[in-house]
Amino acid sequence: MLVALPAFTATSYNSFYISISEALINAKQGNDKQALKAIDEFAENWATVTSDQQEAKRAVDDALNTVLESSTQEEQVKAIRQLSTALSQLEKLENPVDKEAKRKEFETKYTPYMKQFEEALSTGDNQNILNAYNVLNGKWNQYEQPVRAQSVGMYGQIETQLAFIRITLASDPPDLSLVKSHYEAFKSSIEQFLAGEDVAVEEGNYSLQTLNNLLDDALQAIENEKYKKASDSLTEFIIVWPNIEMEVSTRNSSLYTKLESNIPILVSELTKETVKADSVITQLSNFKTELQLLQEDSEYTFWDSAFILLREGLEALLIIMVLVSFLKRANQEHMARWIYIGAFIGVGVS
Repeated sequence: MLVALPAFTATSYNSFYISISEALINAKQGNDKQALKAIDEFAENWATVTSDQQEAKRAVDDALNTVLESSTQEEQVKAIRQLSTALSQLEKLENPVDKEAKRKEFETKYTPYMKQFEEALSTGDNQNILNAYNVLNGKWNQYEQPVRAQSVGMYGQIETQLAFIRITLASDPPDLSLVKSHYEAFKSSIEQFLAGEDVAVEEGNYSLQTLNNLLDDALQAIENEKYKKASDSLTEFIIVWPNIEMEVSTRNSSLYTKLESNIPILVSELTKETVKADSVITQLSNFKTELQLLQEDSEYTFWDSAFILLREGLEALLIIMVLVSFLKRANQEHMARWIYIGAFIGVGVS
């Protein structure tokens, strides 16, 4: 439970974001009861929150009401996203951050590695370029937080451009002119971020199922020896990935790392003259299995609830039978009615 703190203390809404994430995941998968349960938990805790940012607070209130009033899955997903945006805006107002200073700090830390990559590109040595890229990508993962915090759209665009550089470098031989082209697009995005520019987030009802569908498309294309089509499906995977990666990273960090590192390489593998189809199929199948396990972990259905109720009911019935049997042996059968009354009261209260 959280109450807004005085202005000099940072206010955290982490518990509310957890509820929003749970609601969004379940809403995307059509688990209405679990989505509503998460929203009800949000609403119960939100009722205790006060804020000096009254207009932003009202925006969260309105967004919450919209979620509660949504009647279709599409409306619910859209409303939950709006609730997250409204909460984020409130949090930013209550905890002001010097965005320009953060961008300057990012520039100081990250751009030296961009210069190193440019120097490696100028040598034309493939191994030097690949080594410099690995450093560039590793440092991006280390310093990316300000970009994600200030512009989700820009973050996704930069992630995709880095992946395209990796795909091209993994080709045999790599097309260095294409590497330079992808790098220039990447550099332009970094410069836009440093200038305070933003990129709109692409709307879409993306979920773990979206990733699995794209893996299915790629696997089917490979089996039919349509490698270009398979490559296109995995490229789409890379483009969609920034919209879903947080869901994967928070629940299976190992899978997150493998997908980020290996999918671009597999795209490149599919563009070679001789494709190692069996190896690609094995890796994609493993990724699909792990993603399906993540889905199953979050799919708590009506039948799960029914099974729990049945199990708990049987346990209660066994306890009642033991108690009644004990009263019979003690010649106190007339007291059994109190056990039944207690059982009925328990059922009514639950």
